[in-house]
Amino acid sequence: MFKRNEKLINKNPELKKAEKKIKEAIDLICSAFEKGNKLYIAGNGGSMSDALHISAELLKAFKIKRKGLIKSSMGLQAGVPVWVLGNNPSLYSAVGNDFKQKGLEFAQELFASGKEGDVLMGISTSGRAENIQNAFQTARQIGVKTVSLTGNPGEPISGQADISIKTIGGDTAQIQENHVKVYHTLCMCIEETLFGKEGRLTGPYKTRFDLFDFSKIKTYSLLDRENRSDINRLSHPKNIKAQPAQNKKIAFLAEKTVEYWKEGKPVIIMMGAHLLKNGFSPLLINLLNRGIISLIAGNGACPIHDTELALCGGTSEKVSTSLPTGKFGFAKETAMIINSAYFEAFKRKMGAGEALGAILAGDIRLKADPNAGKLEFPYKKYSIFYSAYRNKIPITIHGTIGTDIVDQHPNSFFEAKGYACGVDFSIFAQMASCLENGGIIIDIGGAVTQPEVLLKSVSMAANIGKPPHGIVTAVFDLFDVDLKDMDNEEKSAYYRRDIKSIVMRIPHAFKGKGLYVQGNQKKTFVEYYSHIIYLLENRTGI
Repeated sequence: MFKRNEKLINKNPELKKAEKKIKEAIDLICSAFEKGNKLYIAGNGGSMSDALHISAELLKAFKIKRKGLIKSSMGLQAGVPVWVLGNNPSLYSAVGNDFKQKGLEFAQELFASGKEGDVLMGISTSGRAENIQNAFQTARQIGVKTVSLTGNPGEPISGQADISIKTIGGDTAQIQENHVKVYHTLCMCIEETLFGKEGRLTGPYKTRFDLFDFSKIKTYSLLDRENRSDINRLSHPKNIKAQPAQNKKIAFLAEKTVEYWKEGKPVIIMMGAHLLKNGFSPLLINLLNRGIISLIAGNGACPIHDTELALCGGTSEKVSTSLPTGKFGFAKETAMIINSAYFEAFKRKMGAGEALGAILAGDIRLKADPNAGKLEFPYKKYSIFYSAYRNKIPITIHGTIGTDIVDQHPNSFFEAKGYACGVDFSIFAQMASCLENGGIIIDIGGAVTQPEVLLKSVSMAANIGKPPHGIVTAVFDLFDVDLKDMDNEEKSAYYRRDIKSIVMRIPHAFKGKGLYVQGNQKKTFVEYYSHIIYLLENRTGI
């Protein structure tokens, strides 16, 4: 991992004996930083200057342009916490005046501020500095690991350190010259380990296996792609005739939707991305604008297709032609926006769906330069994320790692995605805890993730004494399934998790009613929507 360390040894063979200890020091210091600990550095005279030099290289960018978890509007750079002992004259005069024993200044400062897991580096060309010896003794008492950088033999300090780096030299000046070579290498290796080629502080991967090099990925512009769906194929409310549903199950669900909405009970829509690809976002937006829907829960594909539609008026690439050429999923604008939404959610401690809505609305700007202008979304009126955000209705993203095209890109930040989708899960679970007096949950094409999200959420609600009594649940899907086979492991229906959990297990557990609506959503969803509008226009005057 440490190629710079190898280069140092090749250029300076006199440091060969220190190679192993340098690597150990890098590992120890990086591990401390990853765990949120500090590096303390102490030295006297020229070694004090070296300590300050090291801190300067670590507190800001050294060789790599660094990106922090918070983007600075002033262009400030990410760093790691380094504390040089000996910079407080008031403290040091007080210690010298109050304590009989001499050389306790470093020790007192470390004792007051250090904690278990921190690292102290002591620099002494002679290896005899009394104040560093006292600081090392204090470090052992409070659980702080120690690294010494001395001449050879560097005793007694080198013998007191957990890791001892010794350099040769005929005099103090030569030892210090070698010290500069060593700590420059330390700083470069620490920076490479913690920030990587992309300069983002995420910590190194510790796996024993080879990793894919995301930096090699090539992207293209979304604006140059041919799409299978566009705004010309959208279904608009004005073109949908408000009329009663012919399907009795759909009619019942529409009736219950309006009834629960009027009673202030949750109306939850869970969905896969085909509702968007099939052009039904305007219908969902109409229900959001009317306040019918309490929450929309989508999988990781929903924000992708919704954002592409808002940005360029088209979505859904042709996989059969893009996959063989290595272009499938590599539209750069899509990944930039979605992964930025995850990052902004992580940074601002909010959910992924809300963050994306704020980006589409212009409330979160993706460019750090305040004069760079906004990223425009000319078709955002067709975005369910924008509409939900504007109406202050939660829309949650339940993404998983490696399942979405944005995970293929160099700017993917998996910690942020996990956090943002975790917040959305908590938002969804909270809504599930509001079902104790009834409500309706309809899953349209969300066959994998959504059933599990709902199952865990209602279990959490029951666990805190708020079980979802008397709810109505439904799944809209294409599959021809016999519900009698749900408990038969020899039948394929047993493995339909959406139907098994949403239609059978959950309503049966909480004395509700579950329905399976089999058919093409291009017909079944439109029929459901049409009946809702019919009820609203003929019974409420809305």
